[in-house]
Amino acid sequence: MVLIEIIGEFRSRNFIGGEYRIVYVWAEGAERVLAEAAIKVLHAKVALTFKPEVSMGELVEVNWQGPGGAEDWIGIVPTGGFESDIDGRWERISNGSPLAIQAPAEAGAFEVIYVAGIDQSILARSPLSVVEAVARLEAAEMVEATAMLSVGWSGPEGPDDWIGIAEPGSAADAFVTYERPSEGKVALVSPLTPGPYELRYVLSAADGAKVLASQPITVVEPAIVLEAPGEVAAGTMISVNTSGPANGSNFVGFAEPEQDAWGTASGSWESADNIKDGKVDVPAPETAGTYELRFVLTSGDASVAARQTVIVK
Repeated sequence: MVLIEIIGEFRSRNFIGGEYRIVYVWAEGAERVLAEAAIKVLHAKVALTFKPEVSMGELVEVNWQGPGGAEDWIGIVPTGGFESDIDGRWERISNGSPLAIQAPAEAGAFEVIYVAGIDQSILARSPLSVVEAVARLEAAEMVEATAMLSVGWSGPEGPDDWIGIAEPGSAADAFVTYERPSEGKVALVSPLTPGPYELRYVLSAADGAKVLASQPITVVEPAIVLEAPGEVAAGTMISVNTSGPANGSNFVGFAEPEQDAWGTASGSWESADNIKDGKVDVPAPETAGTYELRFVLTSGDASVAARQTVIVK
């Protein structure tokens, strides 16, 4: 004999309350109910607390109380929307309270919802107003190719927001180079190819990217100086008179004439960041031959900005 005893009441994660039965079914052969017990299903108690008005892309901190089912989750939907309208804006309650969920990239009327993972029913919803976000950019209007561009900024600083340089008229999520905003200033490596560009603050959210602020900039050919002796001894340090933009990856080095812009003779190069007072020491190749001494610019790709033939003996 099978006995099932229900003591008191339990709360369902479903909106449909009422009187129910729990049954124990024997599935061998014809199904038969071997035991049953009455149960009263109550509406789940859910509370959602958060700032009622936020900017586009801002993180919404949601304090919650609820049944805490293993697969329950909290999300943001348009007002009156369904659980399928979250568009990537959700977090599982297993991450604790409070939860941080990014607001949509568009202004409007939304709701924060608590959803039961067991059947995807919405147990609670509360209104959220998303207002236009404001961003600001401040930078030089002209910069040398591959030089560092210092950018002052303000904006919502969403978790995936970025500041970047893009071609004018390109899509909101397009970029040539970018960095995440931090601490009021950001340094960008400017593009390798001179021309007109657009500096942008881009709000990046689950439902898309949006340019919040932009400024036209012009990338110009850098002024490069590169002077060294025409003949040097193999394996010696060569003092090179040079100047040009430094960005952490531009370099001065020896290469065989047929090598591409990234190529160097083994160990025979030095970072442009180490140029001091117009000079940098570069190791000459260990093997005799005809080489090119190069100033190489890098930003995504690489390009030889200046070169000089050097005979290594």
